[in-house]
Amino acid sequence: RASSSSSNSAELDKTSKFSLAAIQQTNGLRMMAYRKQKNHQTHIKLKQPSIFIVMKGVNEMKLMFASDIHGVLSGCEKMLEAYLRERAERLILLGDLLYHGPRNGDPQGSDPVHVTSLLNSIKEEILCVRGNCEAEVDQMVLEFPVLADYAFLMADSTNMFCTHGHIFNQDNLPPLKKGDVFLYGHTHVLKIEHWGLNGKILAINPGSVSLPKEGNPPSYLIFEDGMFTIKSLDGETIQTELLG
Repeated sequence: RASSSSSNSAELDKTSKFSLAAIQQTNGLRMMAYRKQKNHQTHIKLKQPSIFIVMKGVNEMKLMFASDIHGVLSGCEKMLEAYLRERAERLILLGDLLYHGPRNGDPQGSDPVHVTSLLNSIKEEILCVRGNCEAEVDQMVLEFPVLADYAFLMADSTNMFCTHGHIFNQDNLPPLKKGDVFLYGHTHVLKIEHWGLNGKILAINPGSVSLPKEGNPPSYLIFEDGMFTIKSLDGETIQTELLG
């Protein structure tokens, strides 16, 4: 297992082609990075309620969305294998990375230490929002921001609102316009639905890469050429939706 993890880390050490037109982090972002002299570990402390990113055009990028790893090493490894296979430009994680919370038993294969190492190995590739299982102690070991409650991704006229789903959800939607996309995790159930009056909002849950529910396979979501595609970790297409 250690050999497999090292191999994955080496393969994932690549330069991202993702280009940002602008990055604006709002609502009192505070970041402090410092390095411990003894073990040379970098720790990040930040308060980051939201992220706003303007990206290149819809037809010029490929994004991968995944959620609810919950510290399961096999799920994380297969997710990163899928990311390499898909050749996406960014991996967007919708929360619950390392732990499963006090209400659930310890999942089989739980190994948050090695999951942390794998995710840190591709920290330049990741954009992440906070799940209900994330805490400040997670930010101490993860080398990319994980405490944002939501992120706006703007591509041309398309607005994607990314969140975990425990704060914003179908019963508590943020202000969104017709044609906006609401991306969330939390339920571990993959879904593509239309919410709101006349189905004005496209709502997509990529499911869980580790602990799927309702008989679904472990899964993730790809956005490419204006098309959303939910796939199993083996790469089989489960469901698709074209923007517009």
